[in-house]
Amino acid sequence: MIFLLDQIQSSLLRPEAQNPAAQDRFAVRFPDGTTLATLEKLREGKDPREAAVLGILSEEKEGVSVLLTQRTDTVEEHRGQISFPGGMRDPDDQSLVETALRETEEEVGIPPSDLHVITALPPVYIWASNFVATPHFAIARKPVQPKANPQEVKEVFQVPLSHLADPKTIVEEEWTLRDHQVMVPYYKFGEKKIWGATARMLAMLMAAI
Repeated sequence: MIFLLDQIQSSLLRPEAQNPAAQDRFAVRFPDGTTLATLEKLREGKDPREAAVLGILSEEKEGVSVLLTQRTDTVEEHRGQISFPGGMRDPDDQSLVETALRETEEEVGIPPSDLHVITALPPVYIWASNFVATPHFAIARKPVQPKANPQEVKEVFQVPLSHLADPKTIVEEEWTLRDHQVMVPYYKFGEKKIWGATARMLAMLMAAI
């Protein structure tokens, strides 16, 4: 499947792109009957923290690709996991897109001037850390040359959208997470497993385009 940046931008700006149900394909499932709604109730009275992330789309030799990072094993949240650049909203941030751009520059060294932000997609609730993270998507104005912040980012890599569009890349396994036996769907990319909130955001992107 061939993806074009102009077509992706047009698709993301359609009202139909705002489809939160598209993320459900990659929601962790609990064979014991526990639901995400049940886990959210355990946090009643604890307002979720706001966060924002940025999916950078660029034309690469493998076709249009999206930039992801693998977090270090020393960060406070989601150690070692694959994610978009991004993080928690600071009190001084005027908007969530400002959060996403600020964190992206801090984590991978790509300044806002190199990016054209298209839009945001529906937020994703992350029960393990009690975040509500809003994914934004942007097109790179020039060739992407990320510089990983070693305190936060172990690796920066790009995944072709054509890879994500291939159903054979979707795998499901049983894992133990926080003392729960759960079924975890994920995108397999080489030896990497893209799961959780990142996979749910990617699913919304792929459904939109």
